[in-house]
Amino acid sequence: MTPQTNPNPDQDLEQLLAELDAQSLSADLAKLTQSHIFAPPHVDTHILATAADHLQTIQRPASSATSTDAHPIFSWKFSAAISAAAAAAITILVLLSPFSNNISPQIPVANIQPLPEDINEDGSVDILDAFTLARQIRNSTQSLTADLNNDGSVDNADVELITQRAVSLSGGGA
Repeated sequence: MTPQTNPNPDQDLEQLLAELDAQSLSADLAKLTQSHIFAPPHVDTHILATAADHLQTIQRPASSATSTDAHPIFSWKFSAAISAAAAAAITILVLLSPFSNNISPQIPVANIQPLPEDINEDGSVDILDAFTLARQIRNSTQSLTADLNNDGSVDNADVELITQRAVSLSGGGA
């Protein structure tokens, strides 16, 4: 229920609000927001022009550290370019550093004994180990650690043992 109010525009706003109770004010405000209030285009244009004029008259505080007009070296574009160049330089230095391979910590590995058949010590027993041992026998540069059949001499029987292991299907090259 809306109380009767005096339509006189000179009536004091405080007196008008005192006469209205909270429920009727809430209901009246809800009704106002449901309908569209038409504003003529010339009113919108005038409001926008007035706001633009007001914003142009506002002056920023003069500060040498933030003023880009007085000091173009402090512009954000220049700062961004310098930051990007510095980041690129640091990245290149890190990648080209002789210490870059040692960045990761060294993890101790279990002491794995090499296989006696791995003559060239490449981590696997293959036909290349047999060729290497055969060449060492031919050049007389083999060591007694290559005596794989434990017969007291390093000879073609040891080369044959490596060859069999390298080409076997069950547990061939390690």
